[in-house]
Amino acid sequence: MPTGFQKFWSLWHSSRHKSNKSGALRDQQQKQNGAINEARDDSIEIISGSPGLSRITRSSPTNIERDPYPPQQRGCFANAHHNIFHHTKMVEHEHVYQYITSGRPVLEVLEKKCVSGAEIDSSVRYPLPKCHPDTRQALRTRIITWLSDPHRHWHMFWITGPAGVGKSAVAQTIAEYCRDIGQLGAAFFFSREHNRNDSHRVIPTLVRQLTMHDPDYKMIITERLADDSTTLDKNIQTQFRQLITEPFAILRARRPSVPVLILLDGLDECNDEDAQCEFVELISQYIRLNPTPPVLWMICSRPESHLKNLLRRADYVIPCKRETLPIDDTIAQQDVYRYLWHGFHEIRVQYIHLLDIGRTEIWPPEAQLRQIAGVVSGLFILADLILKFVGDKDRRNPQAQLNVYLNFTNTWGLSGGINPFRALDLLYIQIMTGVHRDILPTTLQILSLVIFYLSENNLGGLTCSEAANFLGLDLGTFYCALDRLHSVLDIPPVEEAAFQPLRLFHSSFGEFLCDPDRSGPFALREEGTRHSFAIRFIRWCNYHINSCNFSTGGRSCAYPPLEEWMEDIYIPEPLSEGMISFVWTWIWKVVVTVKGPEETSAVLAELHQFDFCWLTSEQCSGLLQVPFMGFLRWLFEVQPHDEKLLRLIPGRRTDQDLLNIYDGGAFIRTYVANENEQYHIITLAQENAMPSVPASGYISIDTGLLWLGCDERACLVVAYIQTDIYVPKITFLRNHKPVDQIDEYLVPWGWYQTWRR
Repeated sequence: MPTGFQKFWSLWHSSRHKSNKSGALRDQQQKQNGAINEARDDSIEIISGSPGLSRITRSSPTNIERDPYPPQQRGCFANAHHNIFHHTKMVEHEHVYQYITSGRPVLEVLEKKCVSGAEIDSSVRYPLPKCHPDTRQALRTRIITWLSDPHRHWHMFWITGPAGVGKSAVAQTIAEYCRDIGQLGAAFFFSREHNRNDSHRVIPTLVRQLTMHDPDYKMIITERLADDSTTLDKNIQTQFRQLITEPFAILRARRPSVPVLILLDGLDECNDEDAQCEFVELISQYIRLNPTPPVLWMICSRPESHLKNLLRRADYVIPCKRETLPIDDTIAQQDVYRYLWHGFHEIRVQYIHLLDIGRTEIWPPEAQLRQIAGVVSGLFILADLILKFVGDKDRRNPQAQLNVYLNFTNTWGLSGGINPFRALDLLYIQIMTGVHRDILPTTLQILSLVIFYLSENNLGGLTCSEAANFLGLDLGTFYCALDRLHSVLDIPPVEEAAFQPLRLFHSSFGEFLCDPDRSGPFALREEGTRHSFAIRFIRWCNYHINSCNFSTGGRSCAYPPLEEWMEDIYIPEPLSEGMISFVWTWIWKVVVTVKGPEETSAVLAELHQFDFCWLTSEQCSGLLQVPFMGFLRWLFEVQPHDEKLLRLIPGRRTDQDLLNIYDGGAFIRTYVANENEQYHIITLAQENAMPSVPASGYISIDTGLLWLGCDERACLVVAYIQTDIYVPKITFLRNHKPVDQIDEYLVPWGWYQTWRR
């Protein structure tokens, strides 16, 4: 009988024999698996990529008769577990799994290069700007038709318009429409204020959105970034080619598809002007090389100078459909009215219990609504600010808020420290901040001319080149000073400067600049510029009267020819009708506003050089007689006693010569002996009305003489009152022609009867 040891030995030996047999079988199976793996067509391939990056790919099995693995166990590591892999990229058929040295997925690295908040539905942009259903209908219809047209001629749609006209609302509305129908590839909403303007992050942001839209595109981008993660650090041109142009070319070769839309809103707010132009050029080149591209492009921007110049280039035509959103056209104004009506209706419904009106009563009244719409014109941002201000949920008093707004617009000044247009002011401040400080004084000078003398409510007007001439600016300096203001000023191109005026897109910009509390360092102060503009008006009028058909008798003009201090500017001889009308309309009105001893002395010094001897009544009056009489009164009050430009008694030889020419010497001498009487006659003429005291106390006669100007530049002013209608009349005697030609000196007012001696 076997002992216990013998039993143990027998069991051990038996188990070992079985183990050896299992090991032999296992070795045989491993050899068979190795043969199968060797038979596969490049079944496992290790490829070195970027530093710390490798890729293992597996293709479909070939040259084998059977697959030893069940379908659920297929793969490079079928049935494997507890494995650790470092620095690998695995491609399993069409599914991609990738990791970079740091352990982060490729798309995580892409995320790091993206701009947060630039997407269509980003919460940081809330509330999102959108078109009201009743506004911009025609434009939205044109864009949607363009998107759906397979035979479209253009593959880029560019919308331009002034600041605040509603471009972003159109962009957001179109982007949401494309998203809903599955046609939106990507959107980038630039914002300088919120730092969404880094040009080097635009392409990565668009690419990240495109990977979420199309899995096939995502696979291509993932492989490319895994192979070369430095692509995201390369220049814009390389990024555009490797991440947009080439991937979409691959996709198009694989399958047909409906073109997707990539939208860039606020391109002008990108932090690099060269990059802005580069984006446009890259898109244009892409469209040229792809007659029917798989990507459509839509750009919205302000009409900044570098973008306008790019669109005007004759040697590089930008293939795009362009739409301009004006402020003052009828459609825009009607849209704004509808937008305001709906907005006020919602406020009324929400606060009906706080408004002292009946349930069927219109609020605000139609007259007030039309007044508000008239102020807004087509500036949607202003309409939106008004509705937000009136419907302020913190104040919850729409009627009081409406009253504050109406009072603000009536006075265009802060009302109790409340500014309904603070957001608009911040926009204008942002625009003005873009003007370089070295050129800012010139910019403010041009804006002063436009706002104080060339606005719609003022008489007279100038073309763009005439405005530059008036200010003594060469063409380059003039356009450089306005380079950053194309979003608030309608600035014609250089080739149209001689025909088109310079004007504000919207009056709110001028009102902002004229209020120091709102515009701060950019404020325009009319009183601070009056004397400099007065001097310019005097010089231009003097230039005109010396370039007229009057013979100067060999005398040169009081000032050098204007061509000498305005280089590269052509000044016609004689001056244009617009310039003549402008300077003579304003000269007397502006001079009389000059105050302060230093400013007055500077203006008087200019007037001492003024050739009054060549004045005509039409030039003195402009459109009215009153301004020149007001000028005489101002001159009489401010002139020094020892150097009088305006004299009531002849004191110089030239004065006496002029008096001798006049036919009523004795009568005149008696009259001018009393300066107070003459002064009151001037006062009556300036006010163009009956005096408040009996006329007999002031007007003993109906004619007066005044000597104006220095030496040979002087003239004799004959002022008299037509007593039945109390209208002043003036004529001039000049000192450069024989006495027998006196009738030629007595030049009447243009629309009065001729006065002769």
